[in-house]
Amino acid sequence: MTLDTLNLIFKSIIYFDEYLRILSLSDTDFKLITDGQLPLRQCLHREACVKEIELPAYYNKFSDLRKEFNHFKSGDLSRALVPVKDIKKILQLPATQLPQSIAEMVKELNITAGDDSEFYMKECRDMILIIQHLLKADIWE
Repeated sequence: MTLDTLNLIFKSIIYFDEYLRILSLSDTDFKLITDGQLPLRQCLHREACVKEIELPAYYNKFSDLRKEFNHFKSGDLSRALVPVKDIKKILQLPATQLPQSIAEMVKELNITAGDDSEFYMKECRDMILIIQHLLKADIWE
């Protein structure tokens, strides 16, 4: 990683932290939501540790959208209300697979995807649509 890249990461962390202060948000007022755990847990945290950059506390608390979606999908009553005599059958049911992409989640929820031509902007907008859908379904506190 070059010094310019390191400076960009450090500046981005500082700018985001300043932005939160402008909004008067404390680290308990929000939670980061990621597409998988890799971006934060295995990339940002690792690089920050290696480069001795101290991350604000809110980077330690995040939700993985794929896991939350999976939780939403498997939250139907088919697994919730089971007679005790059938509990072994539930344990033998295959675990649901995590979605492989944002597009897969959008399709499964039957949401109209964003039409942005820039890939990352489209992914962000589609994530927002998914999050809004999950919030309406009341799966997050």
